[in-house]
Amino acid sequence: MSKSSRGKKAAPEAHSPIENMELSLFPLGMVLNPGQRTSLRIFEQRYLNLVRESTRNNRCFGIISVLQHSAVPVTDPASDAMFSGIESVTLMAAESAPDSALESQDEPQHGLYEVQLAAVGCEARIVDFYTLPDGLLGIEVIGERRFRLQTLSVRDDGLHVGHCEPMVEPNQPVPAEFSLLADLVSAFLQQGANQGQSSVLEAALQASEQTRSAPKPVLPGVWELDDAAWVGYRLSEILPLDLDERQVLLEMDTPNERLQRLLDWLPRFQRDDE
Repeated sequence: MSKSSRGKKAAPEAHSPIENMELSLFPLGMVLNPGQRTSLRIFEQRYLNLVRESTRNNRCFGIISVLQHSAVPVTDPASDAMFSGIESVTLMAAESAPDSALESQDEPQHGLYEVQLAAVGCEARIVDFYTLPDGLLGIEVIGERRFRLQTLSVRDDGLHVGHCEPMVEPNQPVPAEFSLLADLVSAFLQQGANQGQSSVLEAALQASEQTRSAPKPVLPGVWELDDAAWVGYRLSEILPLDLDERQVLLEMDTPNERLQRLLDWLPRFQRDDE
């Protein structure tokens, strides 16, 4: 691919030295990747508090995946429990299911829920907020660093707070054996403005060979098609993967390991007659 088609790579944001940090957590039924933008609908008071505090202090909060949750017949939630050395966490949450604010049009279902959280999540920075047609608060966030949850507590207002270890990801170029994946991301981004995701994915798969040599327009936003981590995360968002599969990709130690897994999965999304 032409170097000029990939745009100028943005300078990485400076972070404080790597040390454990405290993050307010927003458990959701989704995986947020570094560099991913997404919109959230906020209506629970604890998450309104989170947005207000994050905006006032110019701080990130953490989005972490809810692996599963279910209503359970209990009366004494362990809201003050601490969990250490976890790969996942099971806790009792009062009020409503923790992923109820994820673009839901329904009112929250109140009660007690047994919640299993993933051990690895992603910092989210608020970049915009607005009032939705139904009068609720909408926010747009972008993913920053990954983190590993070490211990977990719950505030009096029901907000989960995690003591987390930032996860460092090495900067690596896309190896030649994974160039097809970078071409697929490029083709998807070029065609995504005018088509639905399923048709764009099919067109991107069909166009990937042609796009390897064709000049590519510079579209809004920074394309980092030479960066192995950026390509892997964008493809994780593009492909119709299950939540557990996206979580597996997020937790992988190196970008190249993530790209190899995606390359192995790619035939699942190609038509049999191709």
